[in-house]
Amino acid sequence: MDKLSAFCSGREAQITDVKTIVSGEEEDNIFSLLDAMAAGKNADALRLLDRQMRIGDTLYSIVSMMVWQIRLLLAAKILLKDDPRASVAAKLGVKPFVAQKITPQSGRWSEASLRGIYRRLLRIDHKMKTAGGDPATMLTLLAASVNPNTNDVHP
Repeated sequence: MDKLSAFCSGREAQITDVKTIVSGEEEDNIFSLLDAMAAGKNADALRLLDRQMRIGDTLYSIVSMMVWQIRLLLAAKILLKDDPRASVAAKLGVKPFVAQKITPQSGRWSEASLRGIYRRLLRIDHKMKTAGGDPATMLTLLAASVNPNTNDVHP
């Protein structure tokens, strides 16, 4: 109920609001956020990040899901560079539908970009746990900092 209340921001909840929150779209939304970042669609990335925060996802869960997905994307990128025909699902130990999502998405990023985002997410995670900064601001800056021309992340 807290998530629903946060998502609706004071307005009366609708059936579509409930469906959005309980549908299990959280992981898909993080993939969409990373897709927007990879495409240099910073406004979309910021909107998706804001949506995740408004539906009541904790910043810890958003960061941990992003770390998990960036780590998978980086592993897939390296794996496919070494063996373009490798079975991502089998090698990374993920379900086939996850592999179907990360395989094309990993191609949208340079290895350096993925490593840079991973390092920044780890720094955000550390700061969140040591009271070293505002995590919402740090995530917002990360989502907005992808250079659409080079697909690189500014530190």
